[in-house]
Amino acid sequence: MAPSCKNWLANEGSKQLLVLLWLCLNVGLFWKTFRLYYREPQYYYLHQMLGLGLCLSRASASVLNLNCSLVLLPVCRVLLALLRGSQKLPSRKARRLLDKSKTFHVTCGLTICIFSGVFLQHQSTLVLDIVFFLIKQVSFAVSDYS
Repeated sequence: MAPSCKNWLANEGSKQLLVLLWLCLNVGLFWKTFRLYYREPQYYYLHQMLGLGLCLSRASASVLNLNCSLVLLPVCRVLLALLRGSQKLPSRKARRLLDKSKTFHVTCGLTICIFSGVFLQHQSTLVLDIVFFLIKQVSFAVSDYS
């Protein structure tokens, strides 16, 4: 059992570690943006009017921006050829990790799909919040004139 675990760590461990770090980066970015829109004083009134939909939609939008900007890098042949040909990647593990860049591409794609679902759901909730807010404003304005 020990040699197979050791082989798995040598062959697949770095790839899984990179995916885990990427997921941690996405969660950290989501949490940081969520806390920004939830706690910061410049968004206080906006948060009070629109609720948690604002925080969730802006946090998922920041994760979408990051993943959409990096989804094509792992499959860019010119970039991969440039990195493979450079002398800055001396270890075999780094070269092997470049050969398995499809996993990173798939992880970015899945993250885009998941967070676009969250983003679209909360964007629709945000639109409903705005509609209800406007209805409240109109009803207050009508009651003032009555």
